[in-house]
Amino acid sequence: MKKYLVLLLTLLMVFTLANGAYCADGDELSTTSFRVDSSGQVYQKKLVEVVTTSDTVTAAESGKVFFMNNDSGTIEFTLPTAVVGLTYTFTAINGNATSGQGVIYIDPADADLLIGCVNSSAGTTFAAGDSLYSPGATGDSVTLTASAASTWVCTDRIGTWVDGNTSP
Repeated sequence: MKKYLVLLLTLLMVFTLANGAYCADGDELSTTSFRVDSSGQVYQKKLVEVVTTSDTVTAAESGKVFFMNNDSGTIEFTLPTAVVGLTYTFTAINGNATSGQGVIYIDPADADLLIGCVNSSAGTTFAAGDSLYSPGATGDSVTLTASAASTWVCTDRIGTWVDGNTSP
C-alpha cells in the first residue's frame, strides 16, 4: 500500500509540474522585468531609476540602471558587499564636468576591490574600499559586476573614471 501511495504522489507531482510549465494559446506570462507572449517571444525591460540624491544600492536592485540627474552637486552611490553576479550600471544624464555639476562617487564596501575601472589601464586595481569617481560629464557611464566575493569588475565604462580614494 505504501508503494502505491508513493507512486501516486510521484505521478501527481510529475503531471502538476509538466502541465504548469506551459501557457495556453493567448495566455501571457509577465513580471515587472520581462514578458513572454503566447508565441514564446521574450521581451525584456531593464529596471531603471532616476536618482537626484545619494543612494544606497541594494542586492535586490541588481541589474538596474541608475540614471544620475543632478545639476547641482555630488551624488554618492553606496554598493552592497560584492556577491558574485550582482550588476549595476550608473550613467550621468545631466552633468557638467567643468562646473562640478553631477559629480558621481561609487563606494564599495570597505573590504571590496574595484578592478579595471580606470580609463588608462584596464588592469588597475584600487585599494580595498576606494571609491570610483567621475566628474559628472553627461554620458559618463560605468557597469560594475561582482566577479567574486569582495571584487567588483568594471565590465563597461564610458567617459572619465578615476580612483576617488575615499568618498567626499
